[in-house]
Amino acid sequence: MSFSTATTWLFSFSLTLAWPSQLRAMTPTGAFCWYSAWCLVGAIIAYFFVPETRGLSLEELDFIFSMPIHIHGANKLQQLQYWLRMRPDRPRDIREIAREHFSAIAAEVQADEKTSASSVKQESPVDLVDTKTSI
Repeated sequence: MSFSTATTWLFSFSLTLAWPSQLRAMTPTGAFCWYSAWCLVGAIIAYFFVPETRGLSLEELDFIFSMPIHIHGANKLQQLQYWLRMRPDRPRDIREIAREHFSAIAAEVQADEKTSASSVKQESPVDLVDTKTSI
């Protein structure tokens, strides 16, 4: 939280410092368009390269965030093409891609969990003997 607050203050300070010189160099419309363009660039980057996490379990999130970022970008590009009707077939869900990509890892994890669950033994409670020594 402190890092995000410091980042907000840093950008607020830099904007306050840069705004008067931007107004002199550009018109007010140009200065606002400059910042609007940066917001558009940020929105495009967030759309293509920030994974969707809605409705995913913690195990699925592990797989999603372990996938290379170019797979997320390619999947989002296919979704965009489908929505713009540039692509007739519906793109696959990212969870399906993650399951295929990490099926071997998931099989190993499940096998390890089964072996560790079967190897856990029920330990009997240790009887504590009260030893009294006389002086």
